[in-house]
Amino acid sequence: SCAVLPASLTAGAAMLGKFAISAAFAIVFVYTAELFPTPLRNVGMGVSSSAARIGGMAAPSVILLADLLGARAPNVVFGSAGAVACCGVLLLPETKGRPMPETVADCDDARGRSSRRRNSMST
Repeated sequence: SCAVLPASLTAGAAMLGKFAISAAFAIVFVYTAELFPTPLRNVGMGVSSSAARIGGMAAPSVILLADLLGARAPNVVFGSAGAVACCGVLLLPETKGRPMPETVADCDDARGRSSRRRNSMST
């Protein structure tokens, strides 16, 4: 039973969490394809997929923290990871209405880096 929710709401919270995880996992694949330029897209998809798989393998081990640190430790770890991920998403660029980048230079142009690099090279 969950230490925070009453027993009747624990199953509902677990199902809601499972739904959110499944949705986030699917969204990662769509967004990753839009974020990386064509030459790096396969590498980006592979790294994203590997990170998700490593997280999936490590997640069951977090439950063991309950024996060491108390019953709320796994909830704190999973909640903190979710909060950090939510904050990290805010740093990603908006892709709506923009063409997918074809080259690494397209990514630099979209982020305003190439003009800074050209200015520093010319001085």
